[in-house]
Amino acid sequence: MVFAEDVYIHLSGQVSWDYQRKLAQLILQDPLGIRIEIVPKTNANIIESQITKAYERLAGLEAKGIRVQVDGDTVQLKGRVHSFKERELADKTAYKALGVRYVQHDIVVQYYAEFF
Repeated sequence: MVFAEDVYIHLSGQVSWDYQRKLAQLILQDPLGIRIEIVPKTNANIIESQITKAYERLAGLEAKGIRVQVDGDTVQLKGRVHSFKERELADKTAYKALGVRYVQHDIVVQYYAEFF
């Protein structure tokens, strides 16, 4: 909803992605007073499936070591990975799923010693 009062333009509504909210703020060029809520348009099973399939496609991530649990717009990641880079990749991938606002991770980095 958009309305003008005095010299201010008020914009309120709901979007699915954070970039849409940021774009609206950029267009108006005055982020003060703008409130845009991100509302997921999907359910927990779909979010979990999106993230799990994305992990399987990533060559640099050992997907079998990560469990995904979804509660509303929050994703919890549990498990073990081989490096901090893998843990970061798991977090970033989870954030990209439709409807995700928060990612909590209980991912442990477990190094494996290599012998030559």
